Amino acid sequence: MSVWNYGIVAHEGPRFKIAEYLKGLAAVLLLLWLFKGPLKLEAYNDYLVYAVVGLIFAFELLSVGKWFGVTLSGIIFALAKASFWTSVFLFFGKWLGMSEALSGYAGTAFAYAVVLSIAGLLMAKFDEKRLDIKVENRAYEFDGADFGDVKLKGTGKAYPVKFGRKKVGWVVDGEVTVEAETPLGKITKRLLSPV
Repeated sequence: MSVWNYGIVAHEGPRFKIAEYLKGLAAVLLLLWLFKGPLKLEAYNDYLVYAVVGLIFAFELLSVGKWFGVTLSGIIFALAKASFWTSVFLFFGKWLGMSEALSGYAGTAFAYAVVLSIAGLLMAKFDEKRLDIKVENRAYEFDGADFGDVKLKGTGKAYPVKFGRKKVGWVVDGEVTVEAETPLGKITKRLLSPV
C-alpha cells in the first residue's frame, strides 16, 4: 500500500471542525431568535443577539487559514467578514423584533467592515511574499498513488509544492503513467517528467 493513498479534500483540522460546529450553533440560535415569540423567549432577545454575534466572530476567526495559512491579513479579513455579517443581521433584525438599541449598531458594524477590509488589503501587500508557490528541496520516494478511479503508476522522486505554508501538491521527477477508469473504459497515458 502506498503512502500516497488519499483523496483531494479541503484541510480539516480540529480548529476548522470547531468553527463548523460554532457556525451550526449560530444558525440554531438564529432560528431560536427568529421564533422567540412562539417559543416564549422574548425575555432573552438581547442575549440571543449577543450570542449570535459572538458566534459569528468566533467561527470566522477560527476559519482563518484554511487555504493559505494564518496571516495577519487573513485575521483582519475574518474580522471584516464577521463585521459585515453582523451588520446584515442587525440591519434586518430591526424588522424582526430586535431592540432599537441593538439594531442601531448596524451602521457601525458596516463601517468596521469597510475599514477592516481596507486594512486587510493594505496588510495583504506585506503578506504577499509569504504566499509564493515554491517547491521544497526535500525529496520523497514515489512509487505510485491511488485516487480511486485515477491511479498514478511509476517510480521517481516526489517534491512537495507549497503555497504559503500549506502543502498544495507534488512534483514528481521520474516515470509516471496515469490510469483512469471512465464509463467508456480504462484510459492510460504516460506523462513526461517532471509531473
